[in-house]
This record gives sequence, structure tokens and C-alpha cells, in this order.
Amino acid sequence: MIKMNSEEYGVEEGQKNLYIGDLEPFMDEQYLYSMFDGIGGGLARVKLIRNRSTSASEGYAFLEFNSHEDAATVLKNFSERPLPGAPGKVFKLNWGKFGNGTATQGR
Repeated sequence: MIKMNSEEYGVEEGQKNLYIGDLEPFMDEQYLYSMFDGIGGGLARVKLIRNRSTSASEGYAFLEFNSHEDAATVLKNFSERPLPGAPGKVFKLNWGKFGNGTATQGR
């Protein structure tokens, strides 16, 4: 059972973003919207992380919901459940934060 007390996980009150990982290559933004948009107030934004050179999915994304409650509901109800279209895989969800989109150059 997943404990949903935000303070236990160091999650800021009002946090609305989730990380989702272990995605299959065909699971694009549209797939993720269709999976989660009907929950509560729905999704505000999906940020699928892509390879800069190939534009292929890196296998993870960030989901921004319209409320903390919606994000918590998804985390509670979907974590470790079977991932549709991916036999043997389960939802890998956790609290996450969108970055500012800037990269630092390697040394």
C-alpha cells in the first residue's frame, strides 16, 4: 500500500507533477494524455523527454496535473499496476518536477 502523506516523501504541498518511467517507444504524448486526462481536472501538460539528436523517446516523462489531488490519485491508483500495451511492465510513477529546459555543457 502506498502512503500518500506528502510530508513523508518531502513533497511540497500543492505539488502537481509526477515522473513516469519505463515507457515503451510507442508511448508518446498523445498516449499519455489519453491515459490520464480523464482523471479529476485532467492533465495540464505532458513533457516526454526525447533524445536531442534522434527525437526518440528516452523512456520517461513528466506529467503536470491541474491539482495536487489529481496527481496523488494517479500515483496511488496506478503505481505498480500493469502498463497497457506493454506486457510484463508496470507503471513506474513518483513525484517529479519539471526543469527549466536548460542543459549544462559537459566538462
